[in-house]
Amino acid sequence: MAESESRFYDSEIPDLHLAFIKNEKGNVIGLTLNSGQGDMRVKKMPPPVPSVTGNTTFKLTGHTDAEAVAIYGSFNNWIQTKNYCAREGDGWVCRINLAPGKYTYRFLVDGVGLIDPTNPDTEDDGNGHVDSVIVIKPK
Repeated sequence: MAESESRFYDSEIPDLHLAFIKNEKGNVIGLTLNSGQGDMRVKKMPPPVPSVTGNTTFKLTGHTDAEAVAIYGSFNNWIQTKNYCAREGDGWVCRINLAPGKYTYRFLVDGVGLIDPTNPDTEDDGNGHVDSVIVIKPK
C-alpha cells in the first residue's frame, strides 16, 4: 500500500516498508527495505550482458528509452531472461546461434512482450497469442 509517491508497505506484514531511491532525473536507482530493524539499502542490478554473437540477427527499431530488451521463443524454451539485446543505432539488436528449422519468438521490452514489427510472418500459438515466426534454412 502506498504511503507516499515513493514509500510503500505491505498490509499483511505491517513492519515491512520499502522506499524507492531516485536520482536527480527521477529514475529509480535502488530501494530501501525496512523490516523494523533499520534500513537496508538494495542497489539496482547492472544490466544483463547482451547476446551479440551468433548466426541469426534479430533487430527491433525504436524503444530507445527502454531499459532492457530481450528476445525469447521456441529456441530458448520461452525463457525471457536468457537472450538480451544490445542498443545499436536507433534500436536494439540480438544475435543467437540457431540450427536450421522453424522458430516462433517475441521481443520483451521492459517486461512487455510484443511480436516483431518488421516480420509479417506470424503464427497463433493455440492459446490466443500471436508470435513471430522465423525459418532458418540449411546452408
